[in-house]
Amino acid sequence: MYIVKLGIFRNELHKIINSYYEKIQGFGILAGYDKTNQDPCIYIRNFKPAQEGSGMLPIMESISDAGVNVCDLRDRVNTFLSERVRTSFPNVTELLGVDLAIDFLVISGGLKKMIKMPAGTLQIIGAEKAFFSHMRRGTRNPKHGIIFKYAGLASLPPRYRGRVARTIANKLAIAVRADYAHTIIDVASMKKTISDKMKIRS
Repeated sequence: MYIVKLGIFRNELHKIINSYYEKIQGFGILAGYDKTNQDPCIYIRNFKPAQEGSGMLPIMESISDAGVNVCDLRDRVNTFLSERVRTSFPNVTELLGVDLAIDFLVISGGLKKMIKMPAGTLQIIGAEKAFFSHMRRGTRNPKHGIIFKYAGLASLPPRYRGRVARTIANKLAIAVRADYAHTIIDVASMKKTISDKMKIRS
């Protein structure tokens, strides 16, 4: 459960960093540092405070240092989470990658809850608003939730994404149960099946 809570904390750090990044860009532009098309933490670490003659230098240096500290904390949390997820959920992590595996654990509430979910639920987890809108108003049924982040899925033609997402969800359901049983399975063959289906649909 601590992995879930730490994953939620990591996601909050992402939001804080993105907000911080947006707020300091104006100061960066005034100082002649107009490099906004960067990863927020790269920008923050290379942030150039106001010119010395403005009298703003001390406070701007403090603002920059505070942002760097939050980025460093986020990196430490990410490193810790990555190691724990690879150890505790090897099959799911091998199938999805570290970041998406963490996203699934956070949104689902943990592995014990994930094993109770059929593949169809895993496919649309993260798209609850769209699903409830479908149920109440008859809008289109969502074809995928956070599984959309699976490498290569977004690049497929829209009409094929739902089918491939279902294949990924089917494999994920197997990987989840294997991790719960502390069993290592052949994830490589699962990924090849998904990859082959993507090639056919692309």
